[in-house]
Amino acid sequence: MTDFTTPLLVVDRIAVSPYQARAEIRIGGRPERVQLGMPGPGDGPYDKIISYEKVPQGLSESALRWVIDLMRRAHGGEDVRLPHDLSLSVREASDPWPVSGHEYASMTERDGGSSAIQTTQVTQDAPGLTTVCLQVHGTPAVVVVDKRDAPTDGLRFRFASGPHPWQLATEDSYAMLRALIRATRD
Repeated sequence: MTDFTTPLLVVDRIAVSPYQARAEIRIGGRPERVQLGMPGPGDGPYDKIISYEKVPQGLSESALRWVIDLMRRAHGGEDVRLPHDLSLSVREASDPWPVSGHEYASMTERDGGSSAIQTTQVTQDAPGLTTVCLQVHGTPAVVVVDKRDAPTDGLRFRFASGPHPWQLATEDSYAMLRALIRATRD
């Protein structure tokens, strides 16, 4: 059984050197690592440029920015309290689907899905903005789906409460995505 109390994103450890920063993180309980090339002292006009040496798949842009912010602060000498739980920030974000893999079109065309994911209520809040209530393995979940920028920026999701895709097995995560897309079709 999946543990839905698992934090969504936690930075456990940050190690820095003059030209590098590494963070040990957990995404939905799964250990991962972020490694960045950092500007060294006296790099002049390039003192803000970083290079992504290792970034986990499925980490949203917003989540990556929050982790990088902590890494930059630590690299700059600030005492960053660790472990640092970013779960609330992840819940409050409105981001694309937080699991890499299949394209949205192929997900909507597939039949079936996990019987562990049930849609219980769909509320059209505004044109292109829908609140979907689900049961995920018997646990209530509320997701706000934003289709207002879908042609240019894709669908965006805010996981207001309940299980988050990072806490689910891949099959259940995609079943949740299919249920949300079906619930928000015009």
